[in-house]
Amino acid sequence: MIADLPTPSGPITEELSRYDAYMLDTRGLASGTRSVRLRIIERLLVHKFAGHPLDLRKLQPQDIRRFVAEQMELRNTINNAVTINAALRGYLRWRSTCSDSVQALLGVIASPAN
Repeated sequence: MIADLPTPSGPITEELSRYDAYMLDTRGLASGTRSVRLRIIERLLVHKFAGHPLDLRKLQPQDIRRFVAEQMELRNTINNAVTINAALRGYLRWRSTCSDSVQALLGVIASPAN
């Protein structure tokens, strides 16, 4: 008998769970779309908050710029840029509905050229 892997837990997992519920219940996004966006947001949150409390007030514009640049180094395509852009904008817009001040963060997410 093989034991089930432990279910991830913690503030980042809880945040992603709440965001996933929002994307499903409010936005009606498909499972595949939600999965891709959650992976991107998870990478951002782990990159910034691994081992620290999740405090979105500590997320700065330079963190977003650095994250996008690192993700684009891994896969430098227009499609990847569009996907990262959509994931970050969607997440930050959701956080704005949670009373977080994210305008400065949204302002650094450039729309990729076609």
